[in-house]
Amino acid sequence: MQTISLWLAVAIVFLTGWAIIKKYQVNMVLFLAGFLLNVLALFNGTSDFLPKNATPTGLLGFDLFELFRAISRTQIAGVGFIILVSGGFASYMQVTGASDRFVTVCAKPISLLKNPYLILAFVFILGHCLGLVITSAAGLAMLLIVTVYPLIISVGCSPLAAAAVVASVLCVGYAPASGVAVMAAELVHLDPVQYLVSYQLTMAAPVVLVMALTHVIVQRYYDKKDGTKAL
Repeated sequence: MQTISLWLAVAIVFLTGWAIIKKYQVNMVLFLAGFLLNVLALFNGTSDFLPKNATPTGLLGFDLFELFRAISRTQIAGVGFIILVSGGFASYMQVTGASDRFVTVCAKPISLLKNPYLILAFVFILGHCLGLVITSAAGLAMLLIVTVYPLIISVGCSPLAAAAVVASVLCVGYAPASGVAVMAAELVHLDPVQYLVSYQLTMAAPVVLVMALTHVIVQRYYDKKDGTKAL
């Protein structure tokens, strides 16, 4: 049974990737995939799969719905709320024209750096620092799109280079806000804050600097290859 379940799990993962590539509704695809994987876990004897904020119902079948309820409540109160606030602020910036004014005010002094790709590196580092506070990749991207993205383009960077920087600013998930980082801390039996201060930050600083430098080299190379010249 375990061998069959293993192959079924692999099939679910591949089908999930195929459905995302085919541009099916991502939220529903991931929900169904997660639901099916939990059902497979139940068939293999797993009974302790509920998060800490969920209470067992006494019936494993109903525990699946309790799992969905607990995760939804956590996401809405946490990441979902951040996305809503970020999206609302981004819309407010656009409607009031504040984003255009921001670009007008900041473009001239920033353009004195002459090399727009250095600005890309600076924006990547700045966005990464914002990621410590805005832990939602979608929420941070919305803020950067209406503020920093047009600013990068106005100083001479190509739209593709600007989009690459915006898409990669939250490449590292920090504890205790990131679920993956918290899980890593639990695996090594460390407090999430201790894991962040003693281990993550010491590694993240050089990694972020190297990635910023890599952005300068890579984006300049591809812009030149595509015939896009910075102003």
